[in-house]
This record gives sequence, structure tokens and C-alpha cells, in this order.
Amino acid sequence: MNNINLNIIVLSPSVFLDEEIEAMHLLFENGLTHYHLRKPEADKNSCIGFLEQINPDFHTRIIIHNHFELIDYFDLKGIHLNSYYTEIPQVVCPHKSRSCHSFEEVLTYKPFYNYLFLSPIFDSISKKGYQSAFVEEELRIAKRKNIIDNKVIALGGVNQKTISSIASYGFGGAAVLGYLWDDFSKTRNLNTLLNRFLLLQQQIKI
Repeated sequence: MNNINLNIIVLSPSVFLDEEIEAMHLLFENGLTHYHLRKPEADKNSCIGFLEQINPDFHTRIIIHNHFELIDYFDLKGIHLNSYYTEIPQVVCPHKSRSCHSFEEVLTYKPFYNYLFLSPIFDSISKKGYQSAFVEEELRIAKRKNIIDNKVIALGGVNQKTISSIASYGFGGAAVLGYLWDDFSKTRNLNTLLNRFLLLQQQIKI
């Protein structure tokens, strides 16, 4: 699959939040191109009801992590797989991505996906105690060997302080979760959410 240029990818909170639809619209309106809808405990009908509330113009920016048959209901961007899937589902869509936790997995799966998440690069924000699995020298060697390239996305612990390292390690972008949603889940402050997103967008381009 072809390489693509990426900035910031956003993963959804794992549960539905009040005002989450409004937050998504705000992010899309301000340049978000890839939104991973990951609700591991949500059933199919709940996901359908959620997607029906989203402006259809933004559906082509949404990547789903389960209930892949929803590709037939909505004009979604694509699907994302984790270690549960040993084979790529036979789903017709423009985008397929996958989660990886080792360089070996990256080498195995890279030819078959639009991009791969590699995690945790930094200590996780959303999963307390989930610490970085890589040291700096390992990441720099992986870059020199072209294991990390623009089809590999850094996930885990991405915030305003760690984002500056992403480009130097050779990643094609960064996926963010806790930095945006942990605060929003408590405050429902849309302005803070947007400002954090824009700050990351700005810093990854420096």
C-alpha cells in the first residue's frame, strides 16, 4: 500500500462521552484527517447510533476498530486491526491499519497496511503504569534500518513535550489519546481540547 503523509491521528476515548460528537466535529473542522473510533465494549447498534450523529461529510475520515460490517452502512475511511486478527478481514475499503508492539511485527505487517501504530513509544497517559517499551537508541537504530519510516505511527504518551521527538525518530506521525481525552472527560472543555490538538499539529511540523 502507498505511503501517506500524516500529522496527528486521534484515537477516540474507549467509552462514549457527552459532547464527544461536538468535539469530533471541532477537530475535523480544524484539520483532523484520521479519527480512530475505538469503543471495545460498544455493541454494533450503539456504534451505528453514534455514527449517525456525525456529519456524513466527515465519515471518510473515520477508521473503525471493530464491527467492520459498518463499512457497508457508512462511507467510512477504513478499519484498524490488533493482535486478535491473524488475517486481514475481506472488507472493501480504502484504508487498513494495524497495531504493533515490536519491530518484528512492523517488518512483518508493513507491506500490507497503509500504516502501523507502534507502541508504547513513551509512557502512556491513558493507561497508568503502561511504560515505554523502547529506549532512544533502539528507536534511532530502527530509523537507520528503515524499520521506522513514514508508514509507522508513534503511539503512547504523546503530548506537548514528547511530540518534538517524533520526527527525529523517523515516524510518519503521532497518534494521540490520553493527552486530549483525559482532561476532556472531566471538564468537557472544547476550547482546551482544540488548543491541545492545534499545539500538537504545530509542533510536529517544526
